[in-house]
Amino acid sequence: MRVLHWIPATPDDAVPLAALFRRAEAHAPVGLDQRAEDAGRRLASLGPDLARHTLVGVADDGAVAAYAEAADMGARTAT
Repeated sequence: MRVLHWIPATPDDAVPLAALFRRAEAHAPVGLDQRAEDAGRRLASLGPDLARHTLVGVADDGAVAAYAEAADMGARTAT
C-alpha cells in the first residue's frame, strides 16, 4: 500500500504538479494545468494563504502523488 503524507503546497511544487496533472489527464481529461508555468500560475492565484488551502500528497519516495485545493466558490447567504 502506498502511504501519502499531506504537506502544504509551495510554488516549488509547480513542476511535479504539472507532471501529476499530465498523468491524470491521460485517464480522465478534465483540463488540468499540464505545463509547469500554468501550474505555477494556479498556485500563485490561490492567494497569500496557499499553505492553508492547498496540499500535496507526497509518497514515501518523495514523489508528489496527489493534490488537494480548497476553492472559494462564493459567499452563501442565509434565506
